[in-house]
Amino acid sequence: MSNKNNRKGIGGRPTKYKKDYARMAYVAASEVGGFTNYKIGKLFDVSVETVKLWKKKHPEFLTALKTGKDAWDSLGAEDSLLKRVVGYEYTETTREPDKDGVMVITKTVTKHVAPDVKACDIWLCNRNPDRWKKLKHVELTGADGGSLIVQVVKFGD
Repeated sequence: MSNKNNRKGIGGRPTKYKKDYARMAYVAASEVGGFTNYKIGKLFDVSVETVKLWKKKHPEFLTALKTGKDAWDSLGAEDSLLKRVVGYEYTETTREPDKDGVMVITKTVTKHVAPDVKACDIWLCNRNPDRWKKLKHVELTGADGGSLIVQVVKFGD
């Protein structure tokens, strides 16, 4: 029997992984646009499988991706939800062709979007769950806090 089969981890292609990849992955996942594993693979010119392998072999890479993706998800979602909670304004511009067919701005209007009740509900339930619970805990007891007595009555016989 050959000794080749007993040498674990020897051979194969050398890894493309570099220490700077963790920092780059964090930036890509948090600031550039919440990169998925596929996009991270494209960034480093490797397959998704290689990205998964790097996450297993390099804890700093996994941590960078997790914290980066979390930052992107939280910031984007929280900012959007907060805008819906308090309401916001935006400018709407209307463009129409002039007599020569050139598009020109004909009207600019500032519009207000009122706060969204569902967004307020989500915000309050998450920010202060003791005060804004969706579910109330109800406990049924019998007389003096004892057990309930259940009586089954059969009708129609």
